[in-house]
Amino acid sequence: MVFELWRMDDNGNRFLVDRFEERSAAEARMAELAGSHHKQTFWITEGVVTGQGEEHRCTVQGIYPLRVYYDGSCSVCAREIGHYLALDREGRLEPVDISSPGFDPAVAGIPLEELFRELHVIDRAGTVYRGVDSFRAIWQAFPGSPLFRMLVMLVALPVITPVARLCYKAFARIRRFLPRRGADCRSGSCRIR
Repeated sequence: MVFELWRMDDNGNRFLVDRFEERSAAEARMAELAGSHHKQTFWITEGVVTGQGEEHRCTVQGIYPLRVYYDGSCSVCAREIGHYLALDREGRLEPVDISSPGFDPAVAGIPLEELFRELHVIDRAGTVYRGVDSFRAIWQAFPGSPLFRMLVMLVALPVITPVARLCYKAFARIRRFLPRRGADCRSGSCRIR
């Protein structure tokens, strides 16, 4: 058995960091790298060595699915997440409507007030992304999309990042005044006018 540690940079490019004989060694190295100040995405694949050389078959276990914690009662939020879900042919996104009566915030380990304050995404490894970083994580789930690759690169620019965060915070503050989706809108039949 071989465990590979992979990294995805801000542009959606994937790189093999190292190979390990034990999962615990790969996880320790991932924790060390993930603790750095630079925001990168890391995941571990496991596979079987098929020969004497470096050939092997790997099964990606990695960062997906991403759990997307969104406010389904917010019409704009629900429409945005619905757009991503319609594009998600690989099952990389797992939507969680925090406005649903049966939602338990303990599952996310984040207080409900905080979840309502901004979009949250949690990857398979337990890394939490908030606000603009949530969108970057979602966009990186679509590596074949030139538009999303461009958005990931654009939002990562030092001049753009603070502006994007400021704009997102402004939207998050006014979104409670936007039209709300009620129980009769769950079917998707109501629209923003």
